[in-house]
Amino acid sequence: MEDKRDSNAAKRGAFLVFDGMALPPFPPLKKNAEERFTAIRDLETRPDDIILTAFPRSGTHWLWEVIHMLLQGNAEYTTAVKETAFLEMIPDLNPINEVKSPRLLNTHVPFRWLPKKHLCDGGKIVHVIRNPKDQAVSMYNFMLSFGPDMAMAGAKMSWNVFFEMIMKAPEKFFSGWFAYEKEFEKASKDGTLKTAHTLYYEDLKMNPTKEIRLLADFLSVDIEDELVQAIADKCTFTKLKKADDTLKTKVIADSVSNYRKGEVGDWKNYFTVSQNEQFDSLYKREMLDSDLKIKFQI
Repeated sequence: MEDKRDSNAAKRGAFLVFDGMALPPFPPLKKNAEERFTAIRDLETRPDDIILTAFPRSGTHWLWEVIHMLLQGNAEYTTAVKETAFLEMIPDLNPINEVKSPRLLNTHVPFRWLPKKHLCDGGKIVHVIRNPKDQAVSMYNFMLSFGPDMAMAGAKMSWNVFFEMIMKAPEKFFSGWFAYEKEFEKASKDGTLKTAHTLYYEDLKMNPTKEIRLLADFLSVDIEDELVQAIADKCTFTKLKKADDTLKTKVIADSVSNYRKGEVGDWKNYFTVSQNEQFDSLYKREMLDSDLKIKFQI
């Protein structure tokens, strides 16, 4: 039986709905989601822009630091807060016109809403993929961190109710992990997505120096092995969490942390045997024709 806590949580859900997607209550989206998504799609990009894309809770803050270090040519944490270049969240897109090149922009919008000019011009896109079980657990805990006074659907929601939501909700968050990743994969296969580097969260966790080197090559950054190692060391999850808590300005809420555990396989602490079987069955159906190499444990 659904307890009172879960019932209240379901009623508190404040997700917006646009283009078949559930969306977070960011002010620009609450004001006019279609207007903001259209503005992102029509964004006047520059040839050297880099757009960091990922489904929510898949490692964008992690990659934000790594890419900044590569572009800076040092292993120092950037004072730039990711949310200041977060295309769905910033109050106004115009200030990014004042950012010096090369700009690093970031977004969670599905492929169909990415800036058309950037895609047509072959602009660089870094796409991060995380296994959907750990992503779901991370999203659940992220929502809980907002507390009862924040208009987020996960506040006070039990894991069981959240699991049912991600499995059966008619409008899933940013289209849902399956639709989101399959849309990117299709665009990559048919050539619509021309210049992209796909990076797996789990691979970066297992072999950071190798993945940072590959990323540097994609970004055409000439870098010595010593700096690759230094960046890998500075960007361990423990150090990034400490830096984020001490060096960054909080733009959402003091209770919200961008870094939680960063572990691969933490889903085992949440998924019941039955839930895991349900999810695996769904995964096999949804990803039958996919070539994505998803790792649920390392």
